[in-house]
Amino acid sequence: MDEATAEQISSLKETLNARMAEIKEITNQARLAKDDETQFFLFKGMYVDLKLIYGEFKDTYTELVNTYKSAGSSPTDIETKNAAAIRRYYFECNAVYEKYMNPTPIPRAPAIPAIQSTSTTDGSTVLQGSRMFARKSHLPEIKLPKFDGQISEWITFRDTYLSLIHNSDVLSDMEKYHYLVSAVTGTAKAHLKSVPFTEENYAQAWKALTDTYNNNRMLASNYLKALFDFKPLTGKPTLNS
Repeated sequence: MDEATAEQISSLKETLNARMAEIKEITNQARLAKDDETQFFLFKGMYVDLKLIYGEFKDTYTELVNTYKSAGSSPTDIETKNAAAIRRYYFECNAVYEKYMNPTPIPRAPAIPAIQSTSTTDGSTVLQGSRMFARKSHLPEIKLPKFDGQISEWITFRDTYLSLIHNSDVLSDMEKYHYLVSAVTGTAKAHLKSVPFTEENYAQAWKALTDTYNNNRMLASNYLKALFDFKPLTGKPTLNS
């Protein structure tokens, strides 16, 4: 690698590190906001710049990859993992922002009598009421990414689902199971077919997915595959092209 290329790579790394530090700071504030609503106002102010900062990070990382390629090299494992982590942080921040700016609480209906019957001495039937809880027949719409079993999409789906659904204190396990079933397709949904669709089995259904896709070896292999499948870009570089 010639000196000019080495200097260019060094400069790009400095820019990446600066953008990474900014995104990590916003992510830390987002996590504070999840546990303490008084922290949300600061996070909201920081969030304004997130899209711009992340865009600069993507462009710089793409330029770094292209520079490595031109020198017959490639990003290090740490650089690749950092890029993937920053992408997850970006989606995590968006999920927290969406949760607070567009809350979707589900109101609980008041108790209503359930119909029971008893027989009188003359053989007639008397209907009596006992208390039970009624649920709304339709759940509010919460936009979730679809997951079809592609390991490359698992981290994004998992982090978004955890933030908006799984860790919710408002939703019941039955409601969470509804959202889970509606968000998975293809081979991912096949893992849920053997789990009965009941409130008691929601935890088992979620575990069936995490046991399959929270696989460090599979995730690492996916990162390596993405790295080796990378093709040099032409024109203006973008991370998604």
